[in-house]
Amino acid sequence: MLNAVGYARISRDEDRENYSSIDSQRLLIYQYASRHGINIANIYVDDNISGYTFERPGLKRIREELENPDIQIVIAKDLSRIGRHNALTLLFIEEVKKAGKRLILPDESIGGFDSFRDDDDIIGIKTWYNERYIKDISRKIRSSLKSRQENGTLIIRPYFGYKVAEKQKKLVVEEETASVVREIFRLYLEGNGYRKIAEHLNEKKYMTPSMKISEEYGSEGKVFKNRVSNSWRSVHIGRILKNDVYTGTLRLGKTRRPEIKSKAVKVPLEEQYVFENAHEAIIAKEDFRLVQNIISRRGSIKFRGTGSISTKNKNLFSGILFCGDCGEYMVAFNPMGKKKSYVCGAYHRRGKKYCSRHRIEEKELINHIKNNLMFIKTSLLSFINTLNNDVENKIAKSGNQENMLNVLRKRLKTLNDEYRVLVSQKVRDISLNPDFVDTIEENYKEMELDKLHKIKALREQIENMEERQNIVVSFHSKADNAVAVFDGIINSDVPSRRSLELTVKRINIYENCIEVQLNEDIDQLCEYQVSIAGLSEISSV
Repeated sequence: MLNAVGYARISRDEDRENYSSIDSQRLLIYQYASRHGINIANIYVDDNISGYTFERPGLKRIREELENPDIQIVIAKDLSRIGRHNALTLLFIEEVKKAGKRLILPDESIGGFDSFRDDDDIIGIKTWYNERYIKDISRKIRSSLKSRQENGTLIIRPYFGYKVAEKQKKLVVEEETASVVREIFRLYLEGNGYRKIAEHLNEKKYMTPSMKISEEYGSEGKVFKNRVSNSWRSVHIGRILKNDVYTGTLRLGKTRRPEIKSKAVKVPLEEQYVFENAHEAIIAKEDFRLVQNIISRRGSIKFRGTGSISTKNKNLFSGILFCGDCGEYMVAFNPMGKKKSYVCGAYHRRGKKYCSRHRIEEKELINHIKNNLMFIKTSLLSFINTLNNDVENKIAKSGNQENMLNVLRKRLKTLNDEYRVLVSQKVRDISLNPDFVDTIEENYKEMELDKLHKIKALREQIENMEERQNIVVSFHSKADNAVAVFDGIINSDVPSRRSLELTVKRINIYENCIEVQLNEDIDQLCEYQVSIAGLSEISSV
């Protein structure tokens, strides 16, 4: 009696129209073998695996059986069960033939296919058709996904910190995991690194994102096939900190697969589908932007963290404080019974032949920053007061600015209407006097140019006034925020790490002086005073 191995495969994505279950394929193989006196040694199965890939566990076992002298036949329902990749399917058939084995496909076309009996000249056409079939399905799926992404339809499992409201099909905050997300952002803004945060979460025995998904699958009676991480790692922290979904932003189409079953590639930010305020935020946008700035800065300086998670033992200036002469980190120095201070890292590790000590007490450093910020705050408040008085005086002289803008906008609308009437009149005159087109065009040209010139000049005047208005409002907003942060540092015994991150970019310690570099936006705010002074003029109508 001849011995055979059977092969069955199903993919619920590609076989929706011609669904043939694993059980029905098994039955067909056994029935064929029984009718023809063939012994089935085993049937290997790939359940819910695409036929486009040939890296399948069941198919691998079939290939191993081709080396078995006791097996003479391979039986599968039809060619599409072997695969839907044209070239790879043909190569597999050749592989069976070279091994001296017989391939039988009982349900292929009319009467089935037997490699020992049938002409295989048209096999290439059939395998090509099978490939086109799956590619067509893939194209339809991609088109459907693209359409849903463009409309902002939620087509993903919820992110850690959220669950899906089935009726609204939108993300809603899940407080249990959202509190973990908030804690991650808080700890990072306090100066902790990825690894330290992960260790803290593991100590608290918080559930990881994959553990949460696995639990949800189980509650739905499903099996989560991906690897479940039972402990938090740095990579998990980084993904959460960099994901703007926590600010209420829904971002779809972040990756795509160029080919079927190919590796997903990242899609450029400008090609993604972004929907602001699509759901409730867990993290304020201001905090998220600050975190991204800190991540960028820390990446460029090989940040080592601020030490302990507890506020009491933190090295407040870690990652901010540098030796002004050699550029090395300043390291915390806290001997028993003495005040906490910082010394040059190069001196601390390698001695005075590399650099000098540059020692500075933490309290002295805090006082220096406070004095620096008090000076800047006084300057800002003085300028704001001068600006307000200047603007009020000019408004008093020239009338209310918003009223002026409304007058200019009405005048612009009138000019646009007059221009449209002029063009309509020209078209009417040409239609009534087709023999004098050139003359009519010439007569109207000067009037049209005059209207267009007035419209252009008026638009520029309105835009300039709106720009001046926006600049003053923006300056006030930024200045108010900066002063609030300055006050938080000035009025506290020990400033928070978050306040320092918002304010200070870098501090260089020289032997005889301290250089404090503020963050770019605060530097720009101070420089803003010069430029805004020239923009506070208010035009008259």
